[in-house]
Amino acid sequence: MRQPTRVGNHQWSRDEDKVLVDCLKVLVANPRWKANNGTFKTGYLTQLEKMMEFPNANLKAGSRIESRVKTLKKQCHAIAEMLSFRSGFRWNDVKTHPNAKGLRGKTFPFYDELGSVFGKDRATGAGAESATDAV
Repeated sequence: MRQPTRVGNHQWSRDEDKVLVDCLKVLVANPRWKANNGTFKTGYLTQLEKMMEFPNANLKAGSRIESRVKTLKKQCHAIAEMLSFRSGFRWNDVKTHPNAKGLRGKTFPFYDELGSVFGKDRATGAGAESATDAV
């Protein structure tokens, strides 16, 4: 039996990330795609694929786009959690946080924008802050 071949990893450029974040912001503003629980409705990845036009990038909804959205979401929440520690942010937190791997010494330019995209799928309460408030 033949095993499926793995497609090489796609290294996302800052321009591609910017387009993805901008498209996610458009979907968040559209009630057709945003679910009440802070997530997106079924089919949003296909819509993202249609909205993003990069020739020769081979960005498909079922694989690379979904993976990048999940990665950005995990990293955004990891940064938000580290910023919310009562003792303040420390670089050691980046080493110990499972979703912050690879972030040490790197910029995360879309943090505020992604906070508005993914912020509502986290618990809220008396001590809760938005992504902008945490900074």
